[in-house]
Amino acid sequence: MSAPQPPAYLLPMTLCLLVLYALGLLYGLASPSSDPQRGMAQGFLTMMLLVVVGLAGLIWLGTHPYRPWLAWPVFLMCVFPAVSLSAQGIYWAVRMLRKE
Repeated sequence: MSAPQPPAYLLPMTLCLLVLYALGLLYGLASPSSDPQRGMAQGFLTMMLLVVVGLAGLIWLGTHPYRPWLAWPVFLMCVFPAVSLSAQGIYWAVRMLRKE
C-alpha cells in the first residue's frame, strides 16, 4: 500500500528553491577573484553544490509512489534558509520602527 502523496505545490517549489541555490553557487564559482583563499572557497562551494544536487536526487526519489515521505524533509531543508532570512528581515524592520 502506498502512502499519500505530498501536495502538488511541494515538489515544484522545492525544485525552484534548489535551482536558485545552485545558480547562486555556480555564480560564486564562476566569479573572478585574486583572493589567496580562492581554492578553499571553491572547494566549499563545490561541496555545497554536491549537497544541492544530492537534495535534488532525494526530491526525485520522493516522487516515487512508495517514498512520498521523503519529499517533506527535503522541502523543509530547502525552505528553512528562505524563511529564516525573511524572519530576520521582519525582526530588524520591527526593531528599527520601535527605536523611532
